[in-house]
Amino acid sequence: MITALLGAAIFAMAPQDPSALERARLAYVAGEHESARAAFERALLEPDAPQGAIEFALGNCEVRLGRLGEAAWRYRRALTHTPRDAALWSNLRLVERRLGLPPEDRAGLVATLFRLVDAGTPRELLILAVALQSLGLASVLGLRRRPLARLAGLVVLVLGLSAAALVLRDALGAAPRRAVVLDREATLRADPHADLPATAQLRVGELVTVLEGSDRWLHVERAGVRGWVERRRVGVVDGESEFGP
Repeated sequence: MITALLGAAIFAMAPQDPSALERARLAYVAGEHESARAAFERALLEPDAPQGAIEFALGNCEVRLGRLGEAAWRYRRALTHTPRDAALWSNLRLVERRLGLPPEDRAGLVATLFRLVDAGTPRELLILAVALQSLGLASVLGLRRRPLARLAGLVVLVLGLSAAALVLRDALGAAPRRAVVLDREATLRADPHADLPATAQLRVGELVTVLEGSDRWLHVERAGVRGWVERRRVGVVDGESEFGP
């Protein structure tokens, strides 16, 4: 199924370096997935390369090579460029199920708001925030004799303010960084020292929040638990360059 979903991710690329992408595409079709992965990685470095499409293709290569953690990481990176790609989301969910990860909690107003933030452009999110605030404020001020309606309006107003805060956070570059666990040996430690005992085991493919880090260690949070993990055992999804020495 994942092969079928590759589809337009490769063939619809607008190649900036036709020879590099063509070699990668032909290698993938021929079943030479290691060669295809290397070729796509080279193409990814080209100026104005279609980053999302190439990351998607790299994820498919990793699936074929049996590296599901790397595939989840590549798919997550692709989503930062093409957040509405249904085939990409489908591939990611398939990989996560194969890794035995629990399904994402997609219920509730807060979860819905975060999904909208992840899938929208800054302009769209700003329009959403303004619309929610306007609707909520109008409901609170105009429905004084209907307590339940006013309460609903207040909830909408709070969601609008929250959406505006998230837009401002992203604009200021303060959005939390994320990473995907790549290695079955990935563990959390109380401090960035390999000789310390592990405090928690991380699961391949799961998403963690990056708090700070260096070229060797990252301080991360997973389900409210914080600790240090070796940098080589995770793949940073966004803002990787900010975690230097």
